[in-house]
Order: sequence, then structure tokens, then C-alpha cells
Amino acid sequence: FNFLFYGITAALLVNIYIGNFISTNYFDLTTKRYSGSLMNPNHYSFLLSCTIAYLIYCNFHFKQTIKKNLIIKFIIIFLMLIFSYEIIYKTASRQGFLIVIVCFLFYIYKSFKNLNIFKALLTLFISIFIIDIILSGLKDSIYLQERVLSLASFDKDVDVSVNQRYTYLVNAFKYWVENPIFGIGLDQFRVLNNSSYSHNNYLELLATTGLLGFIFYYLPHFLILKKYFL
Repeated sequence: FNFLFYGITAALLVNIYIGNFISTNYFDLTTKRYSGSLMNPNHYSFLLSCTIAYLIYCNFHFKQTIKKNLIIKFIIIFLMLIFSYEIIYKTASRQGFLIVIVCFLFYIYKSFKNLNIFKALLTLFISIFIIDIILSGLKDSIYLQERVLSLASFDKDVDVSVNQRYTYLVNAFKYWVENPIFGIGLDQFRVLNNSSYSHNNYLELLATTGLLGFIFYYLPHFLILKKYFL
């Protein structure tokens, strides 16, 4: 698996270099959100998020090795910050923003468990400083503010994309109710709805593969979680 991780990390760094030092339009996509070579800001954000999660795993799984080599620890933390910056300010992905918060909180939690009081306070101070920088950066962009703040709103009209996705969810649910066992057919939401996919994994699977497909798809996830918690 590691060779795949190294390849993805290297590719992301190339994308970041192009977006910051050459042009955000290098991949022929003129939008406020940078998509890199994936041509979709959410896909780009997803790979960045996965890489952050794996870096956190490396940080704690190989902690004895990392303790002996502070350069590796510095590189891991530096990459995590760079990828987090890219998610928040370049992709403007709501999903990515949430994953960054979860990863950050998990990293702090795991770090605090093994720190003395002085190091814990230092880590907390640095964390507050980083959060303050992020919030200050959001103040400078109304567009980013709207996307981030829409996460805490239950108003479907708070954002154009949220309103559109709400309609997709309603339609997906309707298709599932009409075809509860087998669904309307794999990837057929796009066809019947004359749009992209429903932007919700759960309803997309229920609508297109029915209850049967939904159970088969999520059964391995459930078994892995069950094994983890037990």
C-alpha cells in the first residue's frame, strides 16, 4: 500500500505547486475552486483528506521511529498543514473542511494522551494559534465564509449548491420509495433526474441498487467497525 500512498502524495504536491506557482487555470477549469488534475474540487479534496488521515496514522503507528528522527516528524506535520490549507482555501470543499476538523481533533486527542503538562499546554497554544489563522483567512473571503457557514445552517436556500442538492436528495428518496428492493438500476439517477449523481452516497445506493444493494455495500463497513470497537 505504501507505494500507492507515496505516489498520491507526490502527485498532490505537483498539483499544489502548479496551482500556487503556475496557474489555477492550468487544467482548463475557470472557477473559484481549484480542482487540480482531477477536474473536480471535491475529488481533489477527498484525496488530500485521505492523505492527511494516513499521515496521522504514520505519525502514531511509527512513533518510535519518528521520535528518533525529528526531521520525519517535521515533514509529516508540514505536509498535513499544507494539505489542510489546500482543502480549506483552494478546494473550498465542505466535506473536506469537516474532515480536516475531525483529523485535527483526533491528532490533538492522541497527542495529549502521551504528553506531560508543559508539552500539552504548548500543543494547545499552537493549536489555538493555527485555528485563529484559519478563521482570519476566512474573514478575507466572503465566498469561503458562505460555504463554511452553510455547514451550520438548516436552511436549504443558504447556498445555491445546497438548494440544488436538496432537490437531488428529495428525488433520490422518491425513486427509492418507488423501487425499494432493487432500485432503479446502477447509476440511473443521472438518467432519470437528468443531472449528475445525487451527491449523497446513502440515497444514491438506495435509489439505484435498492435496499439489497445498500446492505451488501455497507455490510463490510459495519463488520470492520464492529471488529474495531470490540
